[in-house]
Amino acid sequence: MSALAAAAFLLAQAAAPPPPPPEPDDTDPRLIFGWTAIGVGSAATVTGAILGVIALARYESLSCENDLCPPDQHDDAEAFNDLRIPSGILTVGGILVAGIGIPFVVFANEDAEVDEPRAELFVGPGQLGLKGHF
Repeated sequence: MSALAAAAFLLAQAAAPPPPPPEPDDTDPRLIFGWTAIGVGSAATVTGAILGVIALARYESLSCENDLCPPDQHDDAEAFNDLRIPSGILTVGGILVAGIGIPFVVFANEDAEVDEPRAELFVGPGQLGLKGHF
């Protein structure tokens, strides 16, 4: 590319109008918050349930009578206690957080006017779904 062609290209770029500003996103913030809360709450609930299953397996491996374990099982009992508390907190907390998000999703589009119910199928790489307005 000659210097004259490069200069002409730069002048054309400088004279070109700037690109239009991006269109504002009209997604309702309540909808974003609701789906985020449902996703985080669901992940916490699943994590808590998995930890609970692991804790239950450790508890069943103990041979303690009246909640008194022999000295050789103190480490296993401590591992059980270390898992059961986070399991309960994550499970209950996850259910609460997801439960808080549900009303935000349900009532987010309450103010929007819907002309008529419609649904459409979408297909993408690794995706198949149905979306619509009702």
